[in-house]
Amino acid sequence: MKSVSIDTIIETDSDEDTKLKSAQKNLQRHVAQSPDFLPHLSAKAGDCDGMIEDIIASHYDQESRRWEDWPRGLDPGSVYPALHTLMKLCCDPEVHFLNKIEGGSNASASVFLTSFSGRHTVICHEYNELMTQEDLFCLGAHVQDYLSSHLFFKYAYGILFSYHRITFVRFDRAGAILSESLSMAEQPESFIRCLSGFAALAKDSDALDDSISFLKQPFLLSGRSAHDATATFAIEECLYDKRSFRGSSTRIFQIHDVDHPEDKYVLKDWWRSRDDADEAEILRKVSGLFGLPEYVSHWIVRGSNGLVQDTAFLDDNLVPVPEFIAERERNMINYGDPDLDEEEEPPFNRELRIHSRLVLRHKGHHLVPFRESPLVVLTAIHDAILGHWSLYKAGYVHRNVSYGNILVLPSPIPATNYQNYAGLPVPALSNQCTAILNDFDNTVLSSELIAAVDADQRSEEKGTIAYMSAHLLLTKSRINESYRSLVLDDLESFLWVLIGTATWVACPSPVPTDWDNSAECWIQEGLFREDIPNLSSFAYAKYGFLDRFSSKSWSRFKFCDDTSRRYASVITKLSDYMLDRNSDRKKATRAKQPFPIDDDALYLDILNILRESIQSLS
Repeated sequence: MKSVSIDTIIETDSDEDTKLKSAQKNLQRHVAQSPDFLPHLSAKAGDCDGMIEDIIASHYDQESRRWEDWPRGLDPGSVYPALHTLMKLCCDPEVHFLNKIEGGSNASASVFLTSFSGRHTVICHEYNELMTQEDLFCLGAHVQDYLSSHLFFKYAYGILFSYHRITFVRFDRAGAILSESLSMAEQPESFIRCLSGFAALAKDSDALDDSISFLKQPFLLSGRSAHDATATFAIEECLYDKRSFRGSSTRIFQIHDVDHPEDKYVLKDWWRSRDDADEAEILRKVSGLFGLPEYVSHWIVRGSNGLVQDTAFLDDNLVPVPEFIAERERNMINYGDPDLDEEEEPPFNRELRIHSRLVLRHKGHHLVPFRESPLVVLTAIHDAILGHWSLYKAGYVHRNVSYGNILVLPSPIPATNYQNYAGLPVPALSNQCTAILNDFDNTVLSSELIAAVDADQRSEEKGTIAYMSAHLLLTKSRINESYRSLVLDDLESFLWVLIGTATWVACPSPVPTDWDNSAECWIQEGLFREDIPNLSSFAYAKYGFLDRFSSKSWSRFKFCDDTSRRYASVITKLSDYMLDRNSDRKKATRAKQPFPIDDDALYLDILNILRESIQSLS
């Protein structure tokens, strides 16, 4: 059983096996082949008939149908040197073809601010006779490093080649698109033409995000100010980097307004799926409410040509590659299709993703650095729950409460600064807000969830499974005809965040005899794991964890760490409460009777448990 880190801010494990698994996760279900790719490359090459004739005349033997210096024999060795010679003859010199074995990984946390060198890179990977999934994963791992290391590249390009054949690949935030393969020996004219066109495609200005000035530091980007006027922001530092080439590829930066350097903000840069909630619009509507981020501005990123930056590319005739639709992504759950059984193979999915930016007022910090101070952690979770309540009262359900989405503010904000401070269900602790609930990608209108159930439809559920409620993992449904609480599952998620934070401590050295049976060991290896066999068994495991934290358990968890023990009482009280409410939910569903506790009471109960614990710590 392999555990993974609670802190997904920066991936620190950089070994090759981890990178390959990350590339596999990024590409599974998101690889297609386009019959239009090679014709597109031929068109990009332009009028180059004379160049092709010269290269073939000088470097290709028509009789033996071989390229000059091409390896021979049973064990011919690498093709790359001979291929690279042809690349230099037919491709723009500003395009650098990097064999994946040249140099190491370029994945340090700070290298993303490297200025543009003026060279466009195509990453190459050589394989043996038959191309396998692992070959594309290997290429994808190096592309992931490349895109993570360069803020201003929107896409990346790669080549897979063997002794006989070559395949061109485009990587973007929606996955990978492969060309049909070409025989380099049997189709010399098409090979040189497409190779030249591929270099032109890699150099295309469309591959660069020209809304950023990246030739020198600090990087500058154009955007919108709080008054919806044009503004220029300077990037100071990266606060978060998802380090993923497919998906949202979220990056968080600290920035300042160039005209007003004292005005510092937080910028979220991400590729939003067209089908996701419009997080920025939701935040604009709820900004100013207790426990939620303060909105400044947002915009869809456009190039200097005025076109929206998105992942549209040869999308009309894409053919899914069967080898890449065989596994379900396990870190994120998505129950969008009511007929999709948990064990069925998920379909191919290429999303249209749109480059978006959002500016917020305050930056925050995650909980684990404050673990030694339970007072800070519990107060932060208390205030984030009030943020969840604020969002709910505005008509929305968050649906993705997780460790990464609760941020401790650098300095508390007076409660009176918020529009709804007087109407909070409980008074703000010390009359201030210490933390916010962040990230609204999965947020949905409450009315839409209820309407879906009334129409006998299953609403789409997403979230990080380590923090999802056991009930939601098991039933795939937040509400039903009898049970109408929209918030209980998210409130349980706050408990899982608390449990994960409280127990996140390194195994002592030497290892204590009771470590393997401790709460810390069980949670780290059981809750944060990659090899989840199926969601139902994971849900029952989570029920088992709650039972072992509860006061009624015959085999209660014991804590190994002194700081963890300081959280024991509040975890027990909250576990008791969640188990009781789950029992109520089951009874109501079986009897087809209304759930006995409304959402306002659920909030009050959880908040009061936390407030009692906070008071005892004070």
